[in-house]
Amino acid sequence: MSGDRRTPDGPDEGRGPEDRTRTTSDGSGTDSGAARKRSGASGGAVSGASGGARPGGVGRLLRHSGLRRARAQAPLLLCLTLLTALLALVASAGPGVVDSLAGKALAGRLTEAQRAAPGLEFFTVFAPLGTKETPTGAMAGDLEATRNLITGSVPRQLAGKVVHDSTRIEIRGGYTPTPGGETGFTLVLPDDAPSAQTYAEGRPPAPVSTGRELEVAVSTRARDTLKLRLGQRLVMTPRPLFKQAGGPVRVVGFFTPKDTRLQREVPPLATPLRTSAPNAAPAWQTYAIIGVSGAERIQEEQGFDLMAVWRLRLNLDAADATPLATQQGLISLRQSFTAYTDNAATQFCGEPSFGSGGYECALGRHGSTRLLSVGPLLKAVDTFEKDWARVRVLIAFAPASLFCVGLAACAVASLLALRRRLPELRLRRARGASALRLACAAGAGTAPLVLAGCAAGVLLAHRYAPAGAPPPGIATPLYLAVAVWLLLPLLTWHALRDGALHAPIRTRSRRTRSAALRRLTLEGGLLLLTGTGVFLLRSRTPAAEPDLQLAVVPALLGVAAVIVLVRCYPAPVRAAARWSARRRGTVPMLALSRAAQDAPSRALALLVLVTTLGTAVFGGLVAQTLAEGRRDAVRWQTGADASYVVDTLDPGAVRSLSTAPGVRHHIVITQRSADLRDGRNGTTVGNVALQSLDAAALRRAAPHSAVARALTGVRPGPGKEIPVLAAPPLRQGGVYQAQVRGTDTRVKVVGPLPDDVARDDVLGPLHSTSDTPVVLADASAVQNLDPSTVTRSALLLYGTDIDAAALRTLVPRGGKSSNVGTLSILADEQAAIADDQVLAALTTAYRLCTVLTVLLALVALVLDLLLSAPERGRTAARLRTMGLGDRATGALNLVQLLPVVAAAALGGSALGLLLPGLLGDALDLRGFTGGPLDPVPRTDYAAFAVLGGGFLLLVAAAVAVETALARRRRLGTVLRLGEQT
Repeated sequence: MSGDRRTPDGPDEGRGPEDRTRTTSDGSGTDSGAARKRSGASGGAVSGASGGARPGGVGRLLRHSGLRRARAQAPLLLCLTLLTALLALVASAGPGVVDSLAGKALAGRLTEAQRAAPGLEFFTVFAPLGTKETPTGAMAGDLEATRNLITGSVPRQLAGKVVHDSTRIEIRGGYTPTPGGETGFTLVLPDDAPSAQTYAEGRPPAPVSTGRELEVAVSTRARDTLKLRLGQRLVMTPRPLFKQAGGPVRVVGFFTPKDTRLQREVPPLATPLRTSAPNAAPAWQTYAIIGVSGAERIQEEQGFDLMAVWRLRLNLDAADATPLATQQGLISLRQSFTAYTDNAATQFCGEPSFGSGGYECALGRHGSTRLLSVGPLLKAVDTFEKDWARVRVLIAFAPASLFCVGLAACAVASLLALRRRLPELRLRRARGASALRLACAAGAGTAPLVLAGCAAGVLLAHRYAPAGAPPPGIATPLYLAVAVWLLLPLLTWHALRDGALHAPIRTRSRRTRSAALRRLTLEGGLLLLTGTGVFLLRSRTPAAEPDLQLAVVPALLGVAAVIVLVRCYPAPVRAAARWSARRRGTVPMLALSRAAQDAPSRALALLVLVTTLGTAVFGGLVAQTLAEGRRDAVRWQTGADASYVVDTLDPGAVRSLSTAPGVRHHIVITQRSADLRDGRNGTTVGNVALQSLDAAALRRAAPHSAVARALTGVRPGPGKEIPVLAAPPLRQGGVYQAQVRGTDTRVKVVGPLPDDVARDDVLGPLHSTSDTPVVLADASAVQNLDPSTVTRSALLLYGTDIDAAALRTLVPRGGKSSNVGTLSILADEQAAIADDQVLAALTTAYRLCTVLTVLLALVALVLDLLLSAPERGRTAARLRTMGLGDRATGALNLVQLLPVVAAAALGGSALGLLLPGLLGDALDLRGFTGGPLDPVPRTDYAAFAVLGGGFLLLVAAAVAVETALARRRRLGTVLRLGEQT
């Protein structure tokens, strides 16, 4: 423009109206020549003040002008201060919040690990005294003393958090005939036995009994099932070759079953377990409670070595677990567990002594083994560490996007503040001030405000820091504050530098080409940097913890998306403008043409919208994918509505479990380990899992099963080969010599193993690793193989209303720590993962960051609308002078903003949906969910629709407000005489 020229004759000569006009806060223009005349007059007044001129006039004028400028700048500077405070608060408090979520997740995982049984068990085997003395109940004191020793050995870090749960001794008894059928008794001495108030008849066994018969108490359900009566005498007979207690017992009481931990962990204590077929003579297994003297009598009279078990529970709340959830804290927690067990064993054993029948330790007067410990806590800690490392990587993306949007909002605020002062700054620049000096002055003016905002954010982070979390940091807030503070000086220098003001006409085209070349170089460099970062991320192993590369690459992808959008979306907008030019009405053509022309200036708005939408879509996609992936993995691991996995499946267990209440169908799957040798070329494939099941029964139980469809028609032929379905490396149509636990047979591959079969839930319970080749056969084809060749079996149970409690009573210790197998109930497993605090922490972090990011994006969008409002106002004012109505003006503003919103919605959605695929193995979602394959991505469309609708409503509201203001605005405040259009 001609207004940008400056000739050697003087700073003001040749300057256009834009430079001669100084815009005030109320929108009016003041001619700079008149301003200089008034300035000179005022200067004369000042110089003549000592000579009697009216004092204070110029001072009042300057103070009034300064206050007016300060009032105009105050809202923007306050906004910049608040943005700095919010960014500092997030940067300072964010790590503490994440650590607090980690503590809550660790506490939840430890609680879940102890749901079936306490997390720590100490046990020792002790020998009889060998004196045949009358029972005195001294064993109770010995057990109590050892319990106090164990609880007193707790390390300082776990002091007050490890509590005693129970002490138990179990003795396997012999069988005895009862009116209800032959019954095997297991005698248990628990210190958490049912109290006397729960007895419906009789009393608990006496702690010290001098009678010749062993006193026992059973539940009222056992009484009714076995048809027992109070005072009844029974004789236990040990089975040959089994270490079982025998002798007479007398029933002294019947207690009412309650929902206590003891009866949940030992179901046959409440309800006898049937161990025979329904049509055969009844046989039962039940638990009975004995007293201390009864255990002493059995040990001394029958020479039994008994095992005493002390069970302890670790109770950690979120505040206690927070400092332990860090990497160093987890190491310290493991060390505490190890130190605890070693310290307890050392204090229990003392100096090794081998004088009591070869036992090196002592329980009271009994020789005993060393005190050993087991429990699921260490495994739970290891699992949590792996899962939380993956979650921290996922969480790291959210604050990185938040800071990117926050800095963009600060940049828009700085641009708006600069635009309001730009005429004044250009005037001062024309009068000799350097661009660097003006930039430093702008930085000096905002430095106290930015510093105050940073301090306020850090103080708030300290004030509301979560309990147990480390103190908030100050380094990252300072870095962000410096970045925010540098924005206004840099933008000021860029706007006032010599190249921006002094551009002769003959060099403008050359400078335009140079600027375009610089822009292309910058954009190409950013795209190259983004591509390099994505390549490096995809080529490395899954991240164990967040790092700078993981945080920066998604932000670079957002910048790359904006670069592509700015370059691409004006073309279809121009095409739409040309199409609309051939139609009636000028509003669409003018709005679309202006939107295409203003595309480069919309880069910041696009960056804000694309980053916000991309983060929201990515966060919703990851959270939804992990939640559904965990549920899919649980269904895969369970296989059906319930499953029972064991090495050797007893036919009696199959009959009892398949007839449990609510069970409609059942399937037995067997697995054999085989080595296959190709009969044609001699190639050997070892450790092949040969799985077999009844395909017809599976079709009845699960009609949509891919395994059932694949095995349809796969029947044994006239030959001796076993027809199987197999995937590579096994050859289709090949005949293999198979050795199954020493048994030779032949296997023929009659079809492939499709991908949907590999994902079928039916194969989940017996799935070991993805590297193990699986061949699938019908049960009728392997019926000639000896049952002893089966290495592992699974019983799948189908039914919509399976009674979980009844199933547990049919499987002794049917939880995860079962010694006889693993009973998994789908409803219980899904309820457990629904309460998983690790996944809840990820969801909470993303929701919190998404809300803050959306808030910052709304601020940035409002500021950007304010930044471009004068230009749109001038365009609308010119059109109003040509007869454009208010409704058409609103439509013009709306259509002008719609291409930006549409491009941002498209780019942000694509970025969020493609981000998991672009990052590749850097995001290990399968390692977090489990299951056979990577989880299927699932998008949270509801959250995306709400977010997109919110931005559309904001744009519509901004257009409505701007139209209303334009209706009240006088044209003279927008258009000026002589202004170039």
